[in-house]
Amino acid sequence: MSKNTNDPSGLPAHRFNKFFDSRGPGGKMAPPQQQSTSTCTAPKLIEVPANNIIQYAHNGYVYCLTIVRTGSGGEQLVSGGGDGAVKLWSFTNPLKEPVLLHTFETNHSIMSFVNADSFLYAGLAAGIVKIWDLETLQLVRSNHPDEDDLSKNFSTADTLTLAIHHHSLFKGSKRGLEQWNFQGRQTKVISASAPSSSPWISHGGKTVLSTVIINSPQATYLIAGGNDSDLVMWDITESNPDTFHDTELTTRRPAEASLSNEQLLRSLAEFVTFRTISSQPDRFFGDCRRCATFLRELLQSYGAQAKLIPLANTSSGEGRNPIVYGKFVANKVSDIPTKTIIFYGHYDVIFADETDNDWVTGQPFTMTALDGYMYARGVSDNKGPILAAIFAAAELHRERALTTNVVFLIEGEEECGSGGFQTAICENKEFLDIDDSTVDGIILSNSYWIDEDNPCLNYGLRGIINVNVKIFSDGPDLHSGVNGGLAREPTIDLIHLLSKLTTENENDNDQGGSAATKILIPNFYDKVLKTDQAERDEYDEIIKRVVNNSATLNSQSFHLNRERLMAMWRLPSLTIHRINVSGPPAGTNLTIIPKSASAAVSLRIVPNQSIEQIKHNLVIYLTECFEGFHSDNHIEITFSSQQSEPWLGDRHNHLYRRLSHAIKRQWNKDPLFIREGGSIPAVRFLEKSFDAPAVQFPCGQSSDNAHLGNERLRISNLFKAREIMKQFFMA
Repeated sequence: MSKNTNDPSGLPAHRFNKFFDSRGPGGKMAPPQQQSTSTCTAPKLIEVPANNIIQYAHNGYVYCLTIVRTGSGGEQLVSGGGDGAVKLWSFTNPLKEPVLLHTFETNHSIMSFVNADSFLYAGLAAGIVKIWDLETLQLVRSNHPDEDDLSKNFSTADTLTLAIHHHSLFKGSKRGLEQWNFQGRQTKVISASAPSSSPWISHGGKTVLSTVIINSPQATYLIAGGNDSDLVMWDITESNPDTFHDTELTTRRPAEASLSNEQLLRSLAEFVTFRTISSQPDRFFGDCRRCATFLRELLQSYGAQAKLIPLANTSSGEGRNPIVYGKFVANKVSDIPTKTIIFYGHYDVIFADETDNDWVTGQPFTMTALDGYMYARGVSDNKGPILAAIFAAAELHRERALTTNVVFLIEGEEECGSGGFQTAICENKEFLDIDDSTVDGIILSNSYWIDEDNPCLNYGLRGIINVNVKIFSDGPDLHSGVNGGLAREPTIDLIHLLSKLTTENENDNDQGGSAATKILIPNFYDKVLKTDQAERDEYDEIIKRVVNNSATLNSQSFHLNRERLMAMWRLPSLTIHRINVSGPPAGTNLTIIPKSASAAVSLRIVPNQSIEQIKHNLVIYLTECFEGFHSDNHIEITFSSQQSEPWLGDRHNHLYRRLSHAIKRQWNKDPLFIREGGSIPAVRFLEKSFDAPAVQFPCGQSSDNAHLGNERLRISNLFKAREIMKQFFMA
């Protein structure tokens, strides 16, 4: 706030100044300023009251300020200073001092800001760029010129100005302008040292002090100002591909958003455009975060409470993709105490190569309808089922027919092992506002039918243990022509050791099935549940119904038998995924004896087996086998944190009965009860956390090609899945 007066005596020119008004050499003083003879209105003194000044807001110069919009529609002030602090301020009441909300600490001066979506991009001294998600208050990326290959062209000069357009970040410094593309494409340096024929000439070698992006209907321009008194403008329209998301989400939904099936398809078409590839955070962190915001806004537009829940940062200090939390509150009066259903899903997807011509539709992140199917990465795993569930709950809520609370927990790290998910749920139990005693069940739709024609319900998943076995020597890599035969080689020791893990399985095992190999870890099969005749008969019935009654069969269905199903679904297995050796890249030098060799191994385990007991037995067994080699080499066994417990649901409980009834109403046939050999880490954790049973409702067909090229989902399956979940949420 400021005040003004018509009395000019308080202006700085009329005040005594200890420096300017002091006597100089010889006792002379500077002549006083002459009174203006202008006929203009008398000047006004504008002052800021002391109570509106935040003393020592930063312990250094305040280099940059910006205003950002919050998810709730409000505004916050962001300040950056020479003390390396980025501070968020609330100034909702102009009569009161702004309130400090949060501080991000860094080790370098903050020189510049730019804001896009929920991201704050900060340019630091020494050429560093840091990116925070203001919604989850997390550092999601820190770019150091000497550490990141993507930024190898970034200079170490202070980042004096930033501008962002789609996936391109423009950085100005005394070196000129540089362009960094977050999708991992070629970084372009817009440098003063570029040849005169280059279109990227920046202020003749002077410092770039300011930048701005100007959008017009015809073109997009980047304008830069430097210390040479010039403005330089480039046409950057070509860096505006249609596949990029704008800095605003592409759809803003009215308060009464449509819930038609046509809107469901439009929302899904937008949903799949986000390249939510969690396995490559350096390239796709922006799309993942924007997708989470898209889901939060979608839930809110349909009347749900919604928020993003941050996950613990990685060991490198950068943020993982947040969990999207949404809650539709029951709004139908009932004499029965209100229960809660939790829907679990994931918005991240497996990588899809956009240059791969194997996709029949051309682009994996552009949804295309063809012959009754929708093709796109993630359309079946797991974005289509997520939207079917949201639209089902939203429709009941709008009709005031929702008798249960429906809570959505949609994570963005499932394809990478759900790292941080369990910790985030445990730490936010109070925020989730879920009374464990009221949770009726957990539902997920992250599986597929056994064929093309028979709807299914899944009641079992295998767990997984990932282990790395390394054999190494004390010396360096050696030359096979000089040292071959002198000592035991780590690679040969490793191959011998791996051969001790399995053997051929000549007979049916005690569990009634037949796997291709038998695992030799001591006591490995002791806890595997035995089969009875009733279970064998169920497998035979599945085979009979699938093979005899399917109008279309994929190649696997022709070879189905009880033993194959049991080997895939209810028996454990061991896989050696790859072997790595030290030395130059494979094929470049065939004379090296590697000093170390390691193997990535996984074990798929089944219900009643203990992860910790198997890990303990495996370490003892491999160590004893290796000691029997009497080798001078050494062994190292490490387990990945990405592990998953097996899950076995109760297919006879009330949740499966409700789903079975709803499926029969939609498909006019009873569902098949099946199991699956894959793993979903969150299922058993959620069951234990909320003391409630889980059910798995497959949405798509066996030919959906999840994780493969030409992933697809039949439109009728999507619409019927919505109706099935609507009936399920009504009970």
